[in-house]
Amino acid sequence: MVQYVNCPACGGDKITRINHTWWGGVLGPKLVSAVKCDKCGKKYNGKTGKPYTVSLVIYTVVILAIVIAISYAVNL
Repeated sequence: MVQYVNCPACGGDKITRINHTWWGGVLGPKLVSAVKCDKCGKKYNGKTGKPYTVSLVIYTVVILAIVIAISYAVNL
């Protein structure tokens, strides 16, 4: 069983892994260890206890760059 950091907002220890998001589908949340506190609803990085905003932005930019590169290569 995977152990996650307690919620940084309320200290809750009942944590649920996020399996799917609009920004990352099924892969993104796994890459950033996205979890949600069952007590207060706070979403954060389950390994560090910090917000996953920076990771989300990096993930989105990388995926966007890949899509643009593929689109450019196909249109050559």
